[in-house]
Amino acid sequence: MLEKKTYRVRSVYSIGTFIGCGCLAAIWFFYAYRDREQAWSDVLENRIVYGFTLTFAILLAVVALVSLWQMRRPAYQLELDRDKIKLRRRELGSDRIKRIYVSKGELPLVGILPKRSGFVPNDYTFKFPEDPEPKIQELLEWASANGVSVIHKERARWL
Repeated sequence: MLEKKTYRVRSVYSIGTFIGCGCLAAIWFFYAYRDREQAWSDVLENRIVYGFTLTFAILLAVVALVSLWQMRRPAYQLELDRDKIKLRRRELGSDRIKRIYVSKGELPLVGILPKRSGFVPNDYTFKFPEDPEPKIQELLEWASANGVSVIHKERARWL
């Protein structure tokens, strides 16, 4: 592959993540509100339970808001060059990529795992919004030409 290829890609966050985390955050905020009056008693355990409940509710609300923000972001560019990939103003040379994950399914998701990282960063996860098969094939050809291993996995759904 000598010429540079450019594709439009989108973030992988779904509406299900937003709705699920938003509903869970509302439930945990309800529990925190219910425990609010007991937290001001002299019992330390009540304060710990209230703090944990409120912290967990805030964490879920933040995840819901981040997923909403990710869904609303415009499509961005994936550039495949001879020996590097560029995504959202970040460049990764093929020597800095540990592996590429491709999910199976109707709309495959792609994750690029950099070396020295234990997880796939959000900026390196994407999907092709239209006609993904030839684009996935180009990415797989780029990976084999540059010696990057590719792992095909079932798509993990937790919500």
